[in-house]
Amino acid sequence: MKKIMMFITVFLFLMGPMSANALLIVDFTTNHVDSGYFHNGQFTGTDANSDGILEFSELASFDILAGVYAGEATIANLNDIGDYSIASNSWIANGISWVGYSDEAWYTWDSRNYSARPDRGWVVITSSNYISAPASLALMGLGLAGIGFSRKRKAA
Repeated sequence: MKKIMMFITVFLFLMGPMSANALLIVDFTTNHVDSGYFHNGQFTGTDANSDGILEFSELASFDILAGVYAGEATIANLNDIGDYSIASNSWIANGISWVGYSDEAWYTWDSRNYSARPDRGWVVITSSNYISAPASLALMGLGLAGIGFSRKRKAA
């Protein structure tokens, strides 16, 4: 029984930070080879369906923070993004693109007038971090409480 309780406690402690409710923050840089334009940006979202992919519908925010189009590409005028694989920390260029082009874009904005596409440049993920949601913190807290409780019972 003690081993089962310890397993459950450790499981809760370890799974807390990996909860699907955790907010993912991704920083990126794109560079357009032919024009020399670059963008530094950030997007956030929650993998609501727990499939390991952050999709356009799961975004909470998207902003180009620096570069030629700083402040122009935001969640308000974003048309699509390619899927972001959480496990491999990679951004798949499968989002819709400019009107008349194949759908191979990392992101597209302004009524599909602008796109970041692999045939025109590259993208680098500079960082990705989770910010735990309250449910994640609660799971981790239960795990810590269980560890403390089991050690207190051993001492008695």
